[in-house]
Amino acid sequence: MPISTKIDAKDFYKNLPTIGHETGDIWYGIPSFGMLNKNFVSAVVITPACDLSQNKSETVTILPIVSIFDYLHSKSFYGDVWNEFYSTLKQYGADDFLPKSKFSHPPKEKLEEVMQKIEGIKATANLYEKLKIYVEYINYTELPANDRKAITKPDLLKIFSPKKYDEILKKIFTNSYKSDIHFFPALLNAGEFSAISAHSVALFRYAYSIPVEILDAAQISSQEWWPKDCNDLSKEFPIISNFHNWPIKLSALKDDFLSDLLSRYLSMFMRLGSRDFTTHTINQFITEVKGGVTCI
Repeated sequence: MPISTKIDAKDFYKNLPTIGHETGDIWYGIPSFGMLNKNFVSAVVITPACDLSQNKSETVTILPIVSIFDYLHSKSFYGDVWNEFYSTLKQYGADDFLPKSKFSHPPKEKLEEVMQKIEGIKATANLYEKLKIYVEYINYTELPANDRKAITKPDLLKIFSPKKYDEILKKIFTNSYKSDIHFFPALLNAGEFSAISAHSVALFRYAYSIPVEILDAAQISSQEWWPKDCNDLSKEFPIISNFHNWPIKLSALKDDFLSDLLSRYLSMFMRLGSRDFTTHTINQFITEVKGGVTCI
């Protein structure tokens, strides 16, 4: 039986990133421009290597990287939490208070109404506790990032069973959970200068570009000089006003892991989709198949 080679986080990353820009560079202190519930994030560069090495591009395209904890408390995961409750709540009228989309929550007051109905009933005690955590989860996700530190984090293990939660994490770690995220293992032995300080994911659907000159300036700047550098560049690049923190390039992905990231990112957009059938049409098809309807 072949022996699998153990792969650790250190196998993912280069110890010393280059001075010049490269595909796979990992930066720390990049502004999220309000797209995420964090002011600043790490990010990985996905601009093609030839464009960077030959100065063909005036911008650098990046994918923001957030911790798995932050991902599990983001809009991308709201639908997964709701799906954990939906079938159980159908008997309490869940179809009348569905979330507006997979990226939103159900009305919190409706969940609280269900809790009032089942409170004190032994048979539904577990559901009551899960709904209580669900409401806490909604409250937590509605807070700005800076305010979240002041409250207790909701325990997702009380919503998902330990087995289900482990399955979700394992699929995230093996890039088989969703096609629009990519796993970055934590580099724990680098201290405060770790490029990835917690197990994280890159967000494919949040790609954005920034002027390459801003990162050029960051490469030769320092924490002390950065405010002056921002001021000097502000007229030509007004966007630099969002770069309150000095961006630092801390690492880069090694080639084989970079290839995997890029191929998965591109494959998500290469898929040529079509309009989906409506729920009504799908139900009609089910009825026809069950009824043995055929075309003559």
